Amino acid sequence: MAIQFAITEDPKWLEVYYQIREACFREDLGLAAFNGGEDQFDRDGVILVALDGDRVIGGIRLSAGRSRAGTPLQHEGVDIPALFPQLRKSPGSYCQLTRLALLPEYRNLDTVKQVIQASAEFAAEQGFDYAFNVADKSRARLYKRVLSLHGFGYQIMEQVEIPAEQGFVGLPHLLSVIKLGESVADLRPVPQLLPSALPQVA
Repeated sequence: MAIQFAITEDPKWLEVYYQIREACFREDLGLAAFNGGEDQFDRDGVILVALDGDRVIGGIRLSAGRSRAGTPLQHEGVDIPALFPQLRKSPGSYCQLTRLALLPEYRNLDTVKQVIQASAEFAAEQGFDYAFNVADKSRARLYKRVLSLHGFGYQIMEQVEIPAEQGFVGLPHLLSVIKLGESVADLRPVPQLLPSALPQVA
């Protein structure tokens, strides 16, 4: 099944996507109180919707590090340029992909692969070098397999601890980085900021 993708600001399409992600996160992640409605990252970011014909079946959000709201990671207190000093040379070179959601009948491996590929391709077209993503280990490994087949590098940062997003406490939070260009170097976190290097409180 070939899914089409489109960037949209259409209020009707956006509302359908917000409803889909609310149901998806409540059902798949068990977040009974999750509110999928529009937030500051939606308003300052870009929504890529997935379409089957003219029907919105899901989507994903891209938040630029240079945007007014920044990325959700930054909002949760992660100082990305401090953790990855390479980014200081080009502060607008990264984004974060979040809120991947699909209708139940489209939550299959083939459709998920198409959404992942399309989101990485779109981020690369926008001139970003890196796209951050937070997921559990099984999803991170899936994303790595899919994107590697399409020429994208993928680093799973198991050595980096990140805080849980508000409302997501108890769920796995594993940081990964998609390298969006062939000449893009691996990111290396500052050793002093890794948990193993931080002083332990007795």
